[in-house]
Amino acid sequence: MHGPDHKLTECVEDVAICSDEDCGTSSSKDLLVPAVRRRAFLVTGARTWNDLPVDVTSAPSLLTFRKRLKLHLFPLSHPGLVL
Repeated sequence: MHGPDHKLTECVEDVAICSDEDCGTSSSKDLLVPAVRRRAFLVTGARTWNDLPVDVTSAPSLLTFRKRLKLHLFPLSHPGLVL
């Protein structure tokens, strides 16, 4: 894979993607949390990814992912703000 979408793939290539059979969850986009220090990037990154809504993690492109992520995070960082 080349282009901007490749960068997203590179970010998570060292973290295993959990299948339904492996994790017993309904989402096949969850990442396995590695057994390392709890504050390690892989642990924090995998947990953060798993906490994102499916519409964000299932984005078809990096551009769409970024837009959906911003729409998800903005209300969390500015509670009570009405647009």
